[in-house]
Order: sequence, then C-alpha cells, then structure tokens
Amino acid sequence: TVTEAFRGWAPHGREASFARTAQPQPPGRETVEMADKLNLDVRMGHAVPLRRDSADFLALFAGVFVLGGNFSARLMQTVRDEQGLTYGVGARLAGPAVEHDMDLRVSISLSQENLERGIAATREQIERWAGGITAEELERAKTTLAGQHVVGLATTGGLAARLLVYAERGFGPGYLDRYPEEIRALTVDEVNAAIARYVQPDALHVVAAGTAA
Repeated sequence: TVTEAFRGWAPHGREASFARTAQPQPPGRETVEMADKLNLDVRMGHAVPLRRDSADFLALFAGVFVLGGNFSARLMQTVRDEQGLTYGVGARLAGPAVEHDMDLRVSISLSQENLERGIAATREQIERWAGGITAEELERAKTTLAGQHVVGLATTGGLAARLLVYAERGFGPGYLDRYPEEIRALTVDEVNAAIARYVQPDALHVVAAGTAA
C-alpha cells in the first residue's frame, strides 16, 4: 500500500514554497542527451514579470498568440509551412496565475539535420515579431480568442471548468462575459507596447532534448 511504501520517509520540516517573482536566468543554451531520440524537442523562453491579473496580461497574451498560438500564427506559417523545418512549433505564456510570475515559452520539434537551422529560423521570427505585429494579425487573433471562449462555454462541463479557472485566478462569474469584450477592445498599439515592454529576444534560454548529431 501507499502507507507502507512511504513509512520510512522523514518529515520535510517546512511547507512547500515557490518563487512569486520571476527569477531571470542569463541567456544560454543547453543540450539534454537522450538515447535513440532523433527528433529533438527544443524549448526557448525567458521569465516574464507579469501575472494573470496584471493590466498588460491580455495584450501580451494576444500578441504571443499572433506569434505561435495556432496554425495561422507566424511561426507555423514561416518555420513550418514556408521553410519546412518542423512539423510543429508554437508559443505561449506559460503558467499564468495571480500568485506568481509567468514565462514566455516557444516549443519546436526538430530533426538532427534541421536542429541548427530550425533554432535560427525560430529566433529570427521571434525578433521580427518583437518589433511589432500588424492590425490585421491582431484582428484575426481577437476573433479566434473570443470565439474559442464562446465555444468553450457550449457544454456544462466547459462552463464549469471555465468558472473554476476564473475563480482560481480571482475573477468572479461575471468575467465570463467580460473576457471576450476585453479581448475585442485590445488595440494594436497596446499589444505592441506590451511586447516591447516584456519580451527580450536576446534573453532567450534555449534547451534541446534528444540525440544530438
């Protein structure tokens, strides 16, 4: 039983804790060797001093969606469709919460022969995106994000799940109606200002896991 298996463990002595403020690490690159894994998983990212209840969250969230939120995002359109370097690439704000800061996270799967070119191409797109998005890109993102929200409320399970997530993040039931309106109200200037304020392409840390060539 579980009780028997853990009987000899000593008490930890203190409560578990986590850092509430982002702890930026210097940019760099690491390779985690894994045998017989010729397709490598690559992660790029850096800490972002932003929380879910911050005024800039939705602006940066929409901006990151333009970069890598779906199949029409910049990374998929360029690194995947135009250059053919990967089957999958995306970007997101990871760990959004009101208790601690989050991070920008870019994910891409690359073969051995495409590893360096894929990383370079992804970096190039991140740098271009950090210079600003277009009004057309933002309109597409707003339509998609607001639509995803509404579709997610179509079932009782989806409605309950969304209510729970918002409650955990300090928002009341009324946020179900406010969220799509706040998304639609975003302007390209707000989004580009948030990207410029929080994203640092030169600060990206890169980790590749797999069998390196």
